[in-house]
Amino acid sequence: MMNVICFDGKFYFQTDKNFRKCKDIEFNTNVALCTDNVQIEDIARQIVYPKDNIEFCRCFEKAFPKAF
Repeated sequence: MMNVICFDGKFYFQTDKNFRKCKDIEFNTNVALCTDNVQIEDIARQIVYPKDNIEFCRCFEKAFPKAF
């Protein structure tokens, strides 16, 4: 389970660089996002310092205030 937000036509998630999802993306950038009965496949890239992206922070905090 991960918290996911969508803005500017892209999906973003935030996790610790030591967690499995980040390790998986480092190994293979082909990813799938699945929810309900929908699967979206694309290529992921890591944004090292998400706090430098003010819009990401604003959207993430609004969607997940307890996790921010």
